[in-house]
Amino acid sequence: MAGFCSAVDKDCVTDALNAFESTMKAVCDIKGWAYETGARATDLVKILRANALLPDYLDRSFDQLIATLSSGLPRVRNEEGAHGQGAKPRATPPYVAAYALHLAAAKIILLVEALGDNS
Repeated sequence: MAGFCSAVDKDCVTDALNAFESTMKAVCDIKGWAYETGARATDLVKILRANALLPDYLDRSFDQLIATLSSGLPRVRNEEGAHGQGAKPRATPPYVAAYALHLAAAKIILLVEALGDNS
């Protein structure tokens, strides 16, 4: 899997979460659900859950999803790509970038398929 993400692995991590957040905003827009300007991934997940995008029986699973998002992809993005690095740039290992990409992709697919079922 070496080389799966580009040489700019920090950008891969940042872009993965941006794509996930954009998907959640698109779902909210399509459904007419309001969200604050600058809403974070965890804020948007709460809106989707409050509006029952996913079935109730997934509540515990969805709690775990929120926990994963809170400690997973946003943290990877913040630590590896989104914030200034100072004088010495940090390298993002390709496997971290690949993890971020796969996690975001799985969440995007889940939301798009759930939207299709609820349209």
